[in-house]
Amino acid sequence: MKRLLRSEIYIALLFLTAILLPGLDTCLKFNRQKHLNENRAQAELPRITLSLASLQKFPQSYTKWFNDHFGFRSSLVKANFFIRYALLGGSPSRQVIVGKEGWLFYNGEGTIEDFRAITKFDESALAKWGQTLEKRRVWLERQGIRYVYMIAPNKSTIYGEFMPDAYTRVRTSSGLDDMVDYLKKHTQVTVVDCRPALLAAKPGERVYFKTDTHWNPYGAFLAYREIMKPVTAWFPAIRIKTLEDFTVETKRGNGGDLTALLGGSEFIKDDYPVLKPKVGSQLKLDGINDQSKSPLSIEGTDGSLPRALFFRDSFFSTVAPYVADHFSYSRYYWDYWNSTTPIEEMIRAQKPDIVVEEVVERAVKFYMTDLITTTPKYLTQ
Repeated sequence: MKRLLRSEIYIALLFLTAILLPGLDTCLKFNRQKHLNENRAQAELPRITLSLASLQKFPQSYTKWFNDHFGFRSSLVKANFFIRYALLGGSPSRQVIVGKEGWLFYNGEGTIEDFRAITKFDESALAKWGQTLEKRRVWLERQGIRYVYMIAPNKSTIYGEFMPDAYTRVRTSSGLDDMVDYLKKHTQVTVVDCRPALLAAKPGERVYFKTDTHWNPYGAFLAYREIMKPVTAWFPAIRIKTLEDFTVETKRGNGGDLTALLGGSEFIKDDYPVLKPKVGSQLKLDGINDQSKSPLSIEGTDGSLPRALFFRDSFFSTVAPYVADHFSYSRYYWDYWNSTTPIEEMIRAQKPDIVVEEVVERAVKFYMTDLITTTPKYLTQ
């Protein structure tokens, strides 16, 4: 009886310790472990002022801060990773799908609906979308500027064979198929669809990271070649680079952004192909800070080359070093060209010969809503 009572006391003490330690550490900060890299900014401690709006907002803001900063959070996240992923083979995060053979897939922003072909655009929406992009092309062409619209495929679009079998497709064509087909049939917009090149290359080389939502440097190189095809048609003096211009190495390192969401970046490894130019680049890079998504400018050394303005997302971060060599000046905005973009001011300031929009497949449906609902005045003149 005494032995049973003693074990119950130990269990109770262990339970009390488990629930008290995070609270104590939140106050005393004796756990020095760094915050995990979860591919997002940590919530900041909210400030409270004597206003009704501030008082109403404070509880929700404080909850977000506490959820990111409570004691031993990093250790508990890692423990959750080991139990649910390493031991049980599941995903500790709703944003990550554990696929076959160690492949991880992003589960946010309707990516699964895209993969299963649930995403679908009706004819009316496609018509309004196509009209808006066509107006952009015409508006730029009147100013002597070329226009390119580029789509970066979701990883599951290229490597769907590694998705869990439970995620079945509901129709043969996807929303991206519908969009690309419509634009090519009903507009003169130059559409760069990277899927054929990526699918053709993947039997020989992996083109996306297994543990990241993005294409790897080799996939980025293929995307670069696709986007430069129409550019070289307009500017024949430009020569598209081949793999012969690079030394290709493969390195092994910590997992990508999807392992960060799982809480186990340092425990899951991935292969990183590295393409090093055989002839050193002379580019001058100005104001680069990809983490803060600030505009990026790249100065070339040949003033006779065209100038370019890019709207992009994180997929273009690894493409920019390839394309930048072919422009005397290029400017990269981590944003979509939306209804509030001061494009007229940008054109006057940057004086581009080419404007390129790059959009990841999963964002197309959200970006499309803005195009359809709001048409800026400069496109109606």
